[in-house]
Amino acid sequence: MTESRTGLRRLVRELRQADAIHGATPNAVDFEVTIGGRQRRVMYACDVPDSAPAERRCTRVEAAPGAALPAPASGAPVIGRLRNGTLADPVFSYTPDAIAPRHVEVRIRVPSSGERSRSGGPVHDVVLHDGAYLRNQDLVG
Repeated sequence: MTESRTGLRRLVRELRQADAIHGATPNAVDFEVTIGGRQRRVMYACDVPDSAPAERRCTRVEAAPGAALPAPASGAPVIGRLRNGTLADPVFSYTPDAIAPRHVEVRIRVPSSGERSRSGGPVHDVVLHDGAYLRNQDLVG
């Protein structure tokens, strides 16, 4: 749970600083952001297969502006063991829409217990969500 919360916070923090959105789908968002004074193109993809058959993970890839992004499967894992990340149960939703988003809501569904749980009790899903208004969206034309 702690790892999922930390990953969600990082994702949303970077989205809040987004200068421009290049692409938005139900399970991925591609945007430009300034990190440490350098402009970077970043994509979070949350439909990358994970180790368990029914689970996915969010990965983060980045490149210089104008450069091609690496494949999402090669990216650094940010959130693992996702139970959503499908078209029926997406991670991202956009207001007013994915073409010109002003707000991005992020919703992840993860198991309540870790892989090393000793309780033996039932594992249920926990939903974590957060969102970001894209306040810098209009800065880059």
